[in-house]
Amino acid sequence: MNTREILQKVANERIRQDTKWGVQNHGPFVWLAILLEEVGEAAKAALEGSSFKYQDELIEVAAVAVAAVESLNRGNIGLDSIVKLQKELKEARATIESLKAAPPVAPVRVTKCPECGCDIEGITCPECKNYFAVEDGERSVRKA
Repeated sequence: MNTREILQKVANERIRQDTKWGVQNHGPFVWLAILLEEVGEAAKAALEGSSFKYQDELIEVAAVAVAAVESLNRGNIGLDSIVKLQKELKEARATIESLKAAPPVAPVRVTKCPECGCDIEGITCPECKNYFAVEDGERSVRKA
């Protein structure tokens, strides 16, 4: 089989793919996954010793590569989302670093139990066992 005949088989395979799946528009990483799946099928055919199946799979590999280039030429590069994600990641890292650099917020301490008036050790009243918490800047008492 000469180059012209091989390329005609690739063109026929492209027609078959578009008939089966419709025009596909994917980004590069999806196309690479599809392409690698086809390469895997070609490798399997080669390992099984089937030259006809191996040739057919290589035609499919070539046809998928052509489909990827067609998609790319239609403007489906898929790289904008990657660039956007990289930008968001950079911003998130900057936010994390700024939070690390911020001084810690000092906790508000309740020193007297509003119910029994005794001195509080930590966050629990030693007499009535109430638990004290600070929520939204307000002191609150939770019954034990």
